[in-house]
Amino acid sequence: RLEQRGGLAPVTISVAARGDVALAASADELDRVWVACGGAGAAPSALRQAIAATADTGGLVADLPAPTEACLVDAAALALLLGEARRVLVVASDARATRDRLLERARTLGGWRAGLTTAGEGELTAAIAAGQCPALIVLEPAELAGRALGVTTADGTSWIALVDRVILVAVDQLPPIASTHVAFGLRRLRLALDRSRGRAAWLATGATAAEAASFLEHATLVHFAPVALGASATAKATVHVRASDASGELPGAATALAGLAGVAIEDALGELRGADARTAQPPS
Repeated sequence: RLEQRGGLAPVTISVAARGDVALAASADELDRVWVACGGAGAAPSALRQAIAATADTGGLVADLPAPTEACLVDAAALALLLGEARRVLVVASDARATRDRLLERARTLGGWRAGLTTAGEGELTAAIAAGQCPALIVLEPAELAGRALGVTTADGTSWIALVDRVILVAVDQLPPIASTHVAFGLRRLRLALDRSRGRAAWLATGATAAEAASFLEHATLVHFAPVALGASATAKATVHVRASDASGELPGAATALAGLAGVAIEDALGELRGADARTAQPPS
């Protein structure tokens, strides 16, 4: 509708190696996006499912280390924006840092070609006031309960109606009061989509599948099916450790393994490194 009124410019999209226009991301292109975002090997099955998701469905990928989580979120957003010409709303704790990280990732894919981006309520309001609808909108969880969802063009058209994908990044991992506000904001987002006849598919990451799915489903009224990451194995060896350790052996084992060249340790449950486990591990 904005394009018909002259407020929306056509989007140029490309993730192909030679700069060819791509209307659908092939397997090779998804692999390129995954690697550009910090992954290793072939793109995981969770990324492919996120690209193929249909309207009013939700997928939840839980228990990921923070770098792997960022890699999946970035790859999904870029593949949808550059390869599928989708308009994407990302809800993450630091809107500006998330947007800047996505633009940086896009440089290794030939540069950003998907159109206008906004980070935060202020930039979104300014863009819509200027008659532009961003291809990528990044908002912080608290902004869903603010004025962002009510921003419209001069003739009352809502930007929400044009959103094809909603990506929620760890919105279930907030303190109780903030979590309540986010649940309220997510319900407002769902109602705004319904009111504007928008039909978006949802992708979320969270700490624990069952609890995160329950929180998201109550807030959005969308069913979130658990999705395994499904990353391809790139290591030549797999090390299994016990889930409990009364003797303190696990931290010692982690130190010994980390000292070896070419070894990357992922510890989504924090058994090896404690509270900072989700912020210290590289993706694999």
